Amino acid sequence: MLYDRTKIEDSITRCLDESYVEITSIGYGPYDNGHILAGLSNGILLAFDTINLDKLFQINVFSPKCPVSSMTFEPTNLVILTCEKT
Repeated sequence: MLYDRTKIEDSITRCLDESYVEITSIGYGPYDNGHILAGLSNGILLAFDTINLDKLFQINVFSPKCPVSSMTFEPTNLVILTCEKT
């Protein structure tokens, strides 16, 4: 959900399909014009545009049994992801 502080209400709301299970890691960056990234419990990484929350891409980074546990943004726009094996 994007929340507009000037209108004091949510301006855009998006929901994930329940087949994605759950969000295990979330990140924004690396700078003010960065994207919103969501790591999922089934090893998928989603990227969303910060203006309208449109999905930019989806990539299966890890196996379905290895959730994305954390992410770090490198200043040259690289994203480093880790997986906590369950």
